[in-house]
Amino acid sequence: MKYRVTRRGWIVFSILALIILYGLFSLIDYTNPKTDNGLSEDKPPVVNPSDPVEETPDSSNDHETSDDAPKETEEDQTETDHPATGFEEDTDDNLDESPSEVDEQESDEEDQTTPETTIPMDQRDVLYFDSNSFIFKEEHQAQLDQWIIWLLSDPSSRVVIEGHYNGYPSFENTEYGLLISGKRSEAVKSYLIDQGIEEDRMRLENIGTLEPATRSDDFDEHYQNRRVIIYFDQSSKEE
Repeated sequence: MKYRVTRRGWIVFSILALIILYGLFSLIDYTNPKTDNGLSEDKPPVVNPSDPVEETPDSSNDHETSDDAPKETEEDQTETDHPATGFEEDTDDNLDESPSEVDEQESDEEDQTTPETTIPMDQRDVLYFDSNSFIFKEEHQAQLDQWIIWLLSDPSSRVVIEGHYNGYPSFENTEYGLLISGKRSEAVKSYLIDQGIEEDRMRLENIGTLEPATRSDDFDEHYQNRRVIIYFDQSSKEE
């Protein structure tokens, strides 16, 4: 069976084809939006050589100077790289100490110097010992060190070192008591000599039990008799 296409059928077929093509082109335009100048964002613009080219300002030319503009010298460039801040940069000259700082350091050094030692000529110190011992207690070492400072500051000064012994209850001198009291004064003398004091600047007196500090029957007070007394020799000054 054969079909015969009439003229009317061709017309209808053509219209349908146009409608389909129109729909396809509309779909393409929808999926590829156009920019303001009518060109697709995905395609580069086509430049016609005959069209005048519109010059756009180049930001890179902003930093270029014309031949007529004065060129920056090295000094100007240095000033530009290091703008003035109102303070001078640290140089070798500026690093030196200011006069005020030098004066402060000198005053500090003067303060640190040892002041002139004033010798108390009426000073008397008592050093205590344990029973039957001629080794002075460690707590008295600071006292003896002070005496060394005084003696070194005045080479003409001399000291007297008295040795005492506890003679309770009779307080009569015995050979043993004099031996212990003499050794006590000798111990102080040896310490001063070891620290640089000349032997001829010390006079020893072995008192023994003749001048007790206390005659009490309380044994807790008898330590006052086991002692050495050191003081300046005023007779050497009178001579």
